[in-house]
Amino acid sequence: MLTTAELPDAVKTLGRLADDLADAVKESEKTTDDLYDLITYLRTDDLVPVADMAEAMGRDRNYIDSTWSDSQAHGDSADPAWFGLTGDDSPETLLAKLAEISEAQLAAKERVTTLRNARNALVAQVYASRLMGPVAIAKEIGVKCNQVLRIVKKQGVAPVHRTKIRNQYSAK
Repeated sequence: MLTTAELPDAVKTLGRLADDLADAVKESEKTTDDLYDLITYLRTDDLVPVADMAEAMGRDRNYIDSTWSDSQAHGDSADPAWFGLTGDDSPETLLAKLAEISEAQLAAKERVTTLRNARNALVAQVYASRLMGPVAIAKEIGVKCNQVLRIVKKQGVAPVHRTKIRNQYSAK
C-alpha cells in the first residue's frame, strides 16, 4: 500500500513509465517494419533461400512466407541502402543482417512487455491505495479509465467502491 507521502513519487514514476512505454512501442514498430522490409527485399529478389532466412531468424518458414505475402498485398518494397547493403552482398552478409534485425525486433518487443508489466503493477498499487481513482490514473498514463480498470482487474486488485458519493440516484 502506498502512503500519502509516497504518492508524488509514484505519480512521477507512472508518468516516466508511460513515456518509456510509448517510446518502446515506437521502437518496436520501427524494428518490426525494418524486419518486414528486409524480408520483402530478400524474398522478392530471391537473394537467399527461404529456409536459410528462417534458420537465421530462428523462426519457421511460414513466418517468412506470410510476411512476404502481406507485403506483396500492400505493395511494399524495400531499398537495400536503407539496411546498409550495396545490392551485391553475399548471402552470408544478407543473413547476418537479417539475424541482426530479427534480434533487435525481438529485444524491442521484450522491452515493451517488461515496461508494460512494470506500469501495470504500479497502476494496480496506486489504485489499491485509494489515493487516486481510475480517472486520475488514466490521465497520468495516457489511457482511458476503462483500460485502468482492466489493468487493475488483471493484476488481481478488488474494485474500490467510493463511499459518501452523491449523484442523481442518491437519497436526498
